[in-house]
Amino acid sequence: MSQNNFLTSEVLPLFKNLPLWTTLAWQDITAKYKRTVLGPFWISLAILIFITSISIVYSQILKTDIKSYIPYLSFGVITWMFIATTIVESCSCFIDYGGYIKQLKTPYLSFVLRIIVRNNIVFLHNIPIALLALVVFDVDISLLSLPFLLFNLLILNLNLLWICMLLSIFSLRFRDVQQFVSTIIQPIFFITPVIWNANNIVNSRFVIDYNLFYYLIELIRGIFIKTADMSVVVFLSTIVGIIGSILAILIFKKYHQKISLWV
Repeated sequence: MSQNNFLTSEVLPLFKNLPLWTTLAWQDITAKYKRTVLGPFWISLAILIFITSISIVYSQILKTDIKSYIPYLSFGVITWMFIATTIVESCSCFIDYGGYIKQLKTPYLSFVLRIIVRNNIVFLHNIPIALLALVVFDVDISLLSLPFLLFNLLILNLNLLWICMLLSIFSLRFRDVQQFVSTIIQPIFFITPVIWNANNIVNSRFVIDYNLFYYLIELIRGIFIKTADMSVVVFLSTIVGIIGSILAILIFKKYHQKISLWV
């Protein structure tokens, strides 16, 4: 397929249908919680209970002041759930929407973006919990935090996009990839500084220094909780995002015509 055909069949229609992704993503959320009392707030309630439970136990295990630990944990858990859920769901992206793919002429990337937008909505729905923790425990918040949050969220989504593009293709072609990702995502949670502080690790720093998930989490948490050099975090995350996007585009361009055959 020529470059022009790829642009006209995949890339350009995505910009034209931008409101459609948001609408479909929101419908996914409302359909899941249809006829429930709290609706999507069940997600926030579940995260709030998880953060409260973990903070009570781990603040004592890690010998950390709970007043500083709860804001740290809140941003870590909410950002991790956003990342992990998006990645896991992308593995079944084309499989779940196989019926649409066979019957409708829709850009394949729109199904990937539908998942990313849906989880962005959930993330923005949950982030006030972490912001509330900052207020309750009297953590200083700068007025510059909001624009930095939006900018770093774009970088985070850039990385999620290339990861989801690759996983959606590989999981469709090799069905074991989905099971592999589901299996390793939990161990990654424990070796990534989500519930523990990276500064507590002296030896075996490679699990942090070469851990992409650490940098993606710090893109959000580091704005409010100063635990990392943000210039390094933003720089490395941007470089990985650009390189990963180029790789994902090349692979997606090469194999996207076969998606309808693999579904």
